[in-house]
Amino acid sequence: AVVYYFARKYLSDRVAILTAAFIALHPYLIWASNEIRGYALVILLSSLLISIFFQAFQGEQFNSLKWKIVFIFTAVISLYTNYYLAFILAGCFVLLIVEGRWKSVIEYSLMMLITLIGFVPGLTELRRGMVVNSPTYAGDSSLIDGILTIWNSVLTFLLPTEIFPPLEQTMPSFIRLWIVRSLIVVVIFAVIKQWSSISAATVRLFMITVA
Repeated sequence: AVVYYFARKYLSDRVAILTAAFIALHPYLIWASNEIRGYALVILLSSLLISIFFQAFQGEQFNSLKWKIVFIFTAVISLYTNYYLAFILAGCFVLLIVEGRWKSVIEYSLMMLITLIGFVPGLTELRRGMVVNSPTYAGDSSLIDGILTIWNSVLTFLLPTEIFPPLEQTMPSFIRLWIVRSLIVVVIFAVIKQWSSISAATVRLFMITVA
């Protein structure tokens, strides 16, 4: 419902419905919904954060104090749910900087300061968790390992075959890999050719994702 509400502001009703259907039937969301953990809630909060951010800073009513208060409230809840959601908050901050909207940058910084104050009790637990878990996850890794981890996650989200790929590559995974590679090439050429017709909202979403 949140994805559809957000998508229909920038897409046709038909495409917005297809987008929401893709999310609703996505194997990763189905898996997350069956886990007795907060993964599904994290996906919901991710959608809400981006949607509310656009209302507060990108929409026609971007000067509305109401949406900024709602964003702070949602940000605090998000951090308590899973502190990794701070990356979305950082992505929104980077977007405002890249766009050179310095008044909004200052305003957003003050909002994040309030959010941080609201998360002060959680900082103690966050520090304790890192101290406890650090020895468990110690090990040698490289930048390439990190890039491959991100790439495998992108593959899962774009065209899922296995949520957790086995060590030995399967034929469906091999086919998926080349479909996604081809798709990326096609999208790059399409973006170059149709750059003038790409909406500002699409560019902003892309920048938040990259950040």
